[in-house]
Amino acid sequence: MPTENRILKALLRQYGYTHRSLAAEVNQVSEGIYGRPGAATDRDVRRWVSGHVRWPTTRYLLPLAEIFERPPEAMGFVPRGRSSRLPAPPSRSRPGQEDPVKRRAFLTASTATTVALALGLEQTPTRGR
Repeated sequence: MPTENRILKALLRQYGYTHRSLAAEVNQVSEGIYGRPGAATDRDVRRWVSGHVRWPTTRYLLPLAEIFERPPEAMGFVPRGRSSRLPAPPSRSRPGQEDPVKRRAFLTASTATTVALALGLEQTPTRGR
């Protein structure tokens, strides 16, 4: 039988959150961290408080740590394995990933160049490859 997470329950009371309002806050903070809103619901929060989920996924742990300004263990969560370190938030630009605006500019320029070259050719093959 799961053990209730009394620390998290007390934090909700201390910060004035309901299950629904904490889920909304987690989703909003998640958007700031990951660039897209989270999908937490009041049901997720109830499962964290009831102890059915002893260690939420990173997608929820990082926002929770930011909201309550403490590590997961200080919120009453129990780590799954040996390592209980909270992973670093994802960086906005990943190595090897170019800026979409630069990619768009390159594609536009290369398409325009190709069209200009095609129109400027005097002989265009009518048959064959």
